[in-house]
Amino acid sequence: MSDHPSIDALRAHLDAPDPALGAHLDACGDCTRRAARLSAGLAALDEARRLTPVPPAWDRMDDVLTREARSVSQDIRSGRLRPAARVPSWVATGLAMAAGVGLLLGGRALLKSQETPTVAPIVATRPTPTVAPAPALTPYEGVVLLAAGGARYREPGVEAGALLARTTGLREGASVETPDAARAVFTVRSGWTADLRPGSSMKLSQLRTEQTAVTLDRGELALTPGAGQTLPARVLHDGWSVEAHGPLLARVESSVLRVVVLAGRTDIRRGEAEALTVTGPLVIDLPLDGSAPTPSTLTAADQAALDLDALSALGTSYEIPTIDPSATLTLLQHGALPSALESIRLAGPGTIQARVGRTEMRLELGAGVTPRWATFRSTVAPTVALNRVNAVARAAPPAAETGDTMPPDRAMLAVTNSARRIFGRCIDTCFDRLRCQQPITGRVDVEMSAAGRASIVSTHPSMAPVRACFEEQAPFVHGPQWQNSYRFAVPFDRR
Repeated sequence: MSDHPSIDALRAHLDAPDPALGAHLDACGDCTRRAARLSAGLAALDEARRLTPVPPAWDRMDDVLTREARSVSQDIRSGRLRPAARVPSWVATGLAMAAGVGLLLGGRALLKSQETPTVAPIVATRPTPTVAPAPALTPYEGVVLLAAGGARYREPGVEAGALLARTTGLREGASVETPDAARAVFTVRSGWTADLRPGSSMKLSQLRTEQTAVTLDRGELALTPGAGQTLPARVLHDGWSVEAHGPLLARVESSVLRVVVLAGRTDIRRGEAEALTVTGPLVIDLPLDGSAPTPSTLTAADQAALDLDALSALGTSYEIPTIDPSATLTLLQHGALPSALESIRLAGPGTIQARVGRTEMRLELGAGVTPRWATFRSTVAPTVALNRVNAVARAAPPAAETGDTMPPDRAMLAVTNSARRIFGRCIDTCFDRLRCQQPITGRVDVEMSAAGRASIVSTHPSMAPVRACFEEQAPFVHGPQWQNSYRFAVPFDRR
């Protein structure tokens, strides 16, 4: 091949190599340089066809292109770069200026050098970033699982509240309040359950299936996740945010928000500060004066917890017939219930047992059954009422009823007074250390074994803060050994 190849031939060679033209390029340096410039120009064209996300630095590119244009012009004038036959000189000049990024930005440099700005400059645009849509926050309506003692519910923007009933649907922005003898258990998200203890108040700040936040104004609140629950729930109070991934108990005290992390991870932060992550079981106090959180040496336990396995938002709700408020209630196979129980929602059939003195009553709950209390004779150790312990003169009961089951009145009075002194120290300490803010009223039921060893059977809900101390001190309560175990009640009224 004697003539230099045309631009079209070089371009065709770049797309599909021609052996003959390749041999010419090996022997011709000028054509090799033209082919290299053409390749670079074509690559720049491909790059220009794609929108680059970063605009070029125009102020630096103009100088680069000017130097390149001068170099090409000198090559043409000196004869080092000759246009191929049948190819106009303006084509060769244009190809030469397309080297590197020249073709990408050459229009602007050429217009500037000729000082004829008749065409708008090329502007590289940044593609609009794709923004993920915000997650939809679906409103959630809480379901009442248990109501006791006259718990109240107030809709947002409504002055007067109403009693919390088994048919009440709890909505975002509403408030729930429990008097001193009341208790309320309800769902705050599918899989999360809130247990508002006696003498407490809270607001459902955010009640959504994706995000849940409740504000505890006063008192005590327990949050429990269901099996497989992965989304957290938050408790808010006085600038503190406690985000729980596991079961948690929060209690407002005089100068701190006490958090009992029963299990799992909990993220704690104040305002926009970095979160403090803790793992239970542990107890941590969050000061309300803005100082740093401090861990506590208390045992991370919730003595007033209810067994929630039997409760279900999809279950059947039952209205509980009235019973003596001093009764001790138990949901068989699932633990203690509030004594002033008004309604309960069960996943399936269940039986509630009530004890008043030596009387035992049962309430069968199931499909097609009208709940009615039925009385049975107790087959376990009876509970001794306070008036019996303090009786001065009374006829001796028949031996078949009590003679073989409990010590004489004088011995019972002695052991009851001893228990009152021992357990009273727990209450005094609780008030002195400001852990007890609400009045403590009601009684603690104690069972004494045949060997004379005491253990706690049940306590009034107001005694929840001191129940752990009661259980620790119970071994120091000594009673007379008897033929079998017996029970007695120790009343308290601390305000």
